[in-house]
Amino acid sequence: MEKKRRLLAPIIMLSAGAAAGITMFLMRYELQRMLSILLFVLILFYILGGILNIMLTRFEAHNEAIRALKEAEEGEVIEKEMDEDDVPLEGYHSDEAAYAGHEHGHNH
Repeated sequence: MEKKRRLLAPIIMLSAGAAAGITMFLMRYELQRMLSILLFVLILFYILGGILNIMLTRFEAHNEAIRALKEAEEGEVIEKEMDEDDVPLEGYHSDEAAYAGHEHGHNH
């Protein structure tokens, strides 16, 4: 994912530059004015693309941390459920087993 995102700033810069250049050409701007505006647009959108790249990287790191935390919590819940459902020790009789024995006339 990092390799794809690395090209984000240049793609944004070039797209904005192309749009600005074509628009200024069609509106018949003077060459010197057009080039100075185009330089400003390219620099501005390169910076904005870099900021967007940083934000996306932070969001991804944050989401990854949340995902790892949820997986860790789910693992703890599964362990706790297994502890509660463990088979009783040998020789241990639950109240239900003792009660069932009394119904049939067996004494413990």
